[in-house]
Amino acid sequence: MSIRTSRLSYGYDPKVLVLENVCFSAKDGEVTSIIGPNGVGKTTLLKCILGLREGWSGEIFVNDREVRSLTRRQSSALLAYVPQFCYPTFNYPCLDMVVMGANNRIGPLGNPDTKDKEEALACMDRLGVSRLKDRLFLEVSGGERQLVLIARSLMQRAKTLLLDEPVANLDLGNQFTVLDEVSKLAGEGYCVVMTTHNPEQAYQYSSCIAAFKDSRLLLEGNPKDVVTEEMIKTLYGVDVHLESLVDDAFRICLPSHGFGGKE
Repeated sequence: MSIRTSRLSYGYDPKVLVLENVCFSAKDGEVTSIIGPNGVGKTTLLKCILGLREGWSGEIFVNDREVRSLTRRQSSALLAYVPQFCYPTFNYPCLDMVVMGANNRIGPLGNPDTKDKEEALACMDRLGVSRLKDRLFLEVSGGERQLVLIARSLMQRAKTLLLDEPVANLDLGNQFTVLDEVSKLAGEGYCVVMTTHNPEQAYQYSSCIAAFKDSRLLLEGNPKDVVTEEMIKTLYGVDVHLESLVDDAFRICLPSHGFGGKE
């Protein structure tokens, strides 16, 4: 088990909890997707696991190590994070942004060597963005930035990847590129946890889905048990018709009115 939380609670205001009594888990070799409406604590959960939030109660373990006991360097050796947005103070070339993933090995006063740069370029090539190596990070598209950040997470060599809406800014082709790569990484033994607003993609690419509502974990389990018409109604307050395709390999959400669904 790569990640495990027990009775995790957190709130920016002690009287208003963003996460309440959350018992969540994610395994090596699997993609776990977190779904739910805006404001239910999906991103906050990732930041608590990363140790970027203080004042939470309960327990969080990564590879059986309690998060509170980890130094920043120890945490970065276990966990890599790709945020929704990234606006660095300095406008570095994209290759340098990826090389920064090795900071947990190089140290704050060290300098990357030729092998580090070659490894960074290989990570970029894996995501199809090696052509951007000399481009400034803030001068490429939002989708290209996201691919560069994912390449940086691979450079980190951490075996647990936390991805916050990794395809939110990507065109359709790049969405497939990233999600296919995520699946391959899980197949190589990585533990991948990603938040998403797209239950259809969560169903297609995940081994496990965790559904959140009102700061609580409602259900965690097999995608076929989570992505149902009843759960979509519970989470998002909309009536949908789920269409099953290719022997239930895909489930498509259709509005229940006006498109041949329920009346």
